[in-house]
Amino acid sequence: PMLRAYRRYHCSLIELGAHPICAHVLYFDKDNELRRANWCGFIGAAEARTFSGARSVRLLITKIESDDALDPRRRFGGHLLERTEYVHGCLIGTNAWGIVERHMRVIDGPERPAGL
Repeated sequence: PMLRAYRRYHCSLIELGAHPICAHVLYFDKDNELRRANWCGFIGAAEARTFSGARSVRLLITKIESDDALDPRRRFGGHLLERTEYVHGCLIGTNAWGIVERHMRVIDGPERPAGL
């Protein structure tokens, strides 16, 4: 399915598509420090496990969409994530991917800082 993720940039949303673009995404590292990584698209969970040095992170994504008719987030123009929801991500060096099994994985975490 076609997947789309969006991050907030000032007062607008920037689309982060399935392929690498000149964009970055914010994430929380294991020490809950906010960091920036290059957005590289989406990766399957099984494939992510094959990379040496891959780390699981919480990506600060604002909205997710899918064109998969079986994905409930497809309806009503996508799903705006709550302040305690994050997209499960994979970090390898300075590059980040959103992890996909059948759909993007949304995980819980601490409340986001104001403005993010």
